[in-house]
Amino acid sequence: MFKELDPILHSQLRLALISLLISVKEAEFTFLKEKKRMLQQAT
Repeated sequence: MFKELDPILHSQLRLALISLLISVKEAEFTFLKEKKRMLQQAT
């Protein structure tokens, strides 16, 4: 039914960061950098 997502365009980390950005009004780069580090440690 659904096509496979392209892993280059839709990596798990990229989707997690986009999901995070949707939930906030604004975010500084340092905030995203810290969240990225936390996400990578969780995997």
